[in-house]
Formats: sequence, structure tokens, C-alpha cells
Amino acid sequence: MRSSRALLLLVLVAGTAPSLDAQARPPRRDPLSVRMDAFLAALEAFPRDTLLHFLPRRGPVTWVLTTRAAARPDRLALWRFGREDLLSAMDYPRPLCESFSRGGDAIIPGTLMFTAIEHPRGWRRVPGNRFVPPGASARSAVFVEWRRENGRWVLSAFGDERQARPRLLGREVNSVVRNAGPGPPPPTEPLLAAGTRWYEEHLPIVVDGEMLIKHGLPQAIEPELLERIGTLNGVAVYVEAGSATPVEVVYVPTAPGMYQPYQDMIGNGCP
Repeated sequence: MRSSRALLLLVLVAGTAPSLDAQARPPRRDPLSVRMDAFLAALEAFPRDTLLHFLPRRGPVTWVLTTRAAARPDRLALWRFGREDLLSAMDYPRPLCESFSRGGDAIIPGTLMFTAIEHPRGWRRVPGNRFVPPGASARSAVFVEWRRENGRWVLSAFGDERQARPRLLGREVNSVVRNAGPGPPPPTEPLLAAGTRWYEEHLPIVVDGEMLIKHGLPQAIEPELLERIGTLNGVAVYVEAGSATPVEVVYVPTAPGMYQPYQDMIGNGCP
């Protein structure tokens, strides 16, 4: 009798316990989240024709551009594009050139392409079938929104943010201080831009009254090819040795031998 009860208990436990396959199987993901991941992968892979799979066949896609400027309210602008118009608007010099550009120095912080490359996964779904980058609030200016069309999810809207050129009323917060004469040599271990607020938040910097923005990724450059022109909050700022003025590109150190370029926001190939 005791062995029969033990056998019955073993059968009951075996019938209620999940199988090893079920335990190992990952939880089923939301289909729209899977769609969003596929869209981010298409952005990273490019060419842009891969985006056709995500565009509606009827109705527009809305582009929301938020322009930020110090001491002024943010400005919002909306454009609507049909399927074919959206692709042609990515050509130079049309309005979406910057948003979808990944050509070297033309990748601009705040654009959809830059944010997708910086955060290729982990976007968070918020109300309204909208996704925002990891760590961003539900009201993020950079977003991707979806709607249903004939049983499939298609792109409904997306958002970018840009920095406006400053109104120079004096020295800007992130203004480069030019060297006043030869001065002392740089310290053995100079301060690095990495970790500073202006660098981590992709804020523009000002050199001789012109706004420059972070372009592309840090590059390995031999120090002897650079010339120090000043400092930004203690961080040395360099140009290529023998560069002409006005300055169009500067470099700030992010790690030993690595420098992040900042470039004139107008002369990037996508005005």
C-alpha cells in the first residue's frame, strides 16, 4: 500500500511539473516588440530599401522634429510623407537626409539613425504603440510609433531632436577657451571628455562663436598630428596640425590615443 501511494504521488507530480523543454523555452514576446527589433536591425543594416517592408501602402508617415535651444522654448515641426516620398526625402539635400544618414561624420546625435545605432535593442513600449530608447521617458522626442494596416504593423510616426544654433550673447556654457599664448604644456594625464555632462548628453560646443556637434565615433589619432587650440571645462581641444581658420572640425580626447570629432553642424553633407 505504501509503495502504491508513493507511485501515485510521483505520477501526479510528473503530470503537473513543466517539461524541461518548457522550462528552457523563453517567454513569448509581444509581436509588436519583435517588429520593432526587426525595424532597428533594418536601420543598422541598411540600404534604405530594406525599410520598405515597414512602410504603409496607404496613408502617411509623420515625422516630428523637436528643435531645442538654450533659454528658448522647444520648437515642434511636423511633416507627412507617403511611402515613396519618404524614401526620396532621405536623399541629399532633402529633409530626412540627416535622420537616416549613417555616412561617416554625417551621423548626428538626436536623429533616429544615431539613436538606433547607439541603442540597437531594448527600446521600451509606451502607450499608443510607441517605442522610446532605453532609459528615455514616455515623452521622449526620439520615438517610433506603429499602426495596423491589413493585419500587419506599419510605421506610423517617428521623432528626431536637433540643437539650434545659439544666439551668442556672451560666452556660452560649452564654449572653448582659446589658448592665451603658448602657456604651460598639457598635463601628463589630461582630463578626458568621456564622463562629462556635455559629452555624454551629446551637447553642442562653441568654438569662435560657431556651434559644432559630435559627429561619428571616436577615432584613433597619433598625437603629433594634432595641435591644441584651447580647453573646454578643463578638457583639451585639438585641431589637425596646420588647420586653417575658421575652425570647422575639432577633436576632444575620450581615451588615450582616441579623439571624438566635433564638426560644423551646417557643413555635414545633409543641410
